[in-house]
Amino acid sequence: AAVAAYAYARVAGGAGGDRIVESVRSGLVDDLRVSLLKDAVHLGLTSFTGVGWGDFAQASHVGHQIANAQGDVYAHNVFAETFSEGGVLALLAFTVFAAVALLRLQRLTGDVREAVLFATVVYWLLNAQVSSDIVGNRFMWIALACGVAAYVDGGAHARAHSGHKVSSGWSGSSF
Repeated sequence: AAVAAYAYARVAGGAGGDRIVESVRSGLVDDLRVSLLKDAVHLGLTSFTGVGWGDFAQASHVGHQIANAQGDVYAHNVFAETFSEGGVLALLAFTVFAAVALLRLQRLTGDVREAVLFATVVYWLLNAQVSSDIVGNRFMWIALACGVAAYVDGGAHARAHSGHKVSSGWSGSSF
């Protein structure tokens, strides 16, 4: 099966297949991605407001050298990219957004369906640390939005179904 997948990636995989074949040949360590990540962190540290959304390729020494024909390249890490392009405040806002989503969902993991949603959010957030850019990580944004929108009722639903008296209205949960 592995040989067939390799052959298919090589013959009919397009640009993605070429990347898969190259990673099999050279290993999974990618010095270029490490250099892009270092550049992103450096840019974030040197510019409080960031270099501007979508301007990483122009501002990054490594990125400028390897950008594609459209001038696109990214850090392959959503936190580093947010820091370099949007600055400290954007990084803080994104970090709080992600933390709130994870905290809200973590409180719901008593049910199997909610645990699956929590695991999905964790997966997409972790994936965004090694793959694509801010826009390309659409599933991460969808998953985090589900977390922020998750209804956390402070356990009122569980108490209502266990026979305990539940007060009406807001349960007092801050997340």
